[in-house]
Amino acid sequence: MATLTQAHGEKSTVRHLTIATSLALALGLAAAPLAPALAQPAAPAASKDPAAAPAGTYNLDTNHSSVVARVAHGGGLSYSTMRFGVKQAVLNWDPANPANIKITATVDAKPHYDPIVYRLAPDAEQLLNAVKWPEATFVSTAVTPTGAAKADVQGNLTLMGQTKPAVMHMELVGAGKNNQGKPVVGFTGTMTVKRSDFGTPFLANAIGNEVTLVLDGEFLGG
Repeated sequence: MATLTQAHGEKSTVRHLTIATSLALALGLAAAPLAPALAQPAAPAASKDPAAAPAGTYNLDTNHSSVVARVAHGGGLSYSTMRFGVKQAVLNWDPANPANIKITATVDAKPHYDPIVYRLAPDAEQLLNAVKWPEATFVSTAVTPTGAAKADVQGNLTLMGQTKPAVMHMELVGAGKNNQGKPVVGFTGTMTVKRSDFGTPFLANAIGNEVTLVLDGEFLGG
C-alpha cells in the first residue's frame, strides 16, 4: 500500500509540475513583447511615364512573360485558351523617340493546356505542327504611338514557316526600377491573326479562323 501511495503521489507531483510549468510558460509568453516582423523591402514604384525607364537594351524576364491564345470553338459557341512560353525577347527602348523602339521575340510553339485533354492536340501536325515548326517569332518594323502610354507595333510574324505582317496593340503597364534597382519596363498587348494565313485551315467549321493573342512581357535593363 505504501508503495502504491508513494507512486500515486509521485504521479500527482509530476502532474502538478507539468501544469505549473505550462502556466509559467504561457504567462511568460504573454508578458514577453512580440518579436518585430521581418523587414520587407519597399515595393518598387511603377510609373505610367515611359521616361521612368532610361533608354537602352532590355532583355525579357521569361518568368514574368507569356502569350495566351483565344480561339472560338464550336462555330462560335465558346472560346478555347492555351498558354505559350516566350523563350527570349529583346527590347531596344527609346522613350524619347518611339520610332526608334524595336522588339524581337521568340515564342515556344508548343502550348500548355493542362488539364484539358483535346481530342486533337493543338500542337498536332494538322494544327500548329510544333514538331516541325517549334518556334514562332515576331520582329517589329515600326512603332506608332496611339496615346500617352499606348502604341501600335507593326512587324512580321513567322509561324509554321510562313511570315506575315502583324500588328500588336501595346500598352505600357509600368516603368521604373525593380527591388534590385534595375530599370524595368512592362507591357501588355493584343494581336489578332488568321489561321488560314499561316496554312492551318483544318477543322474550319469547328475551330475559329481568327486567333486573339494576349501578350504580357517584363523587360529588364542594366
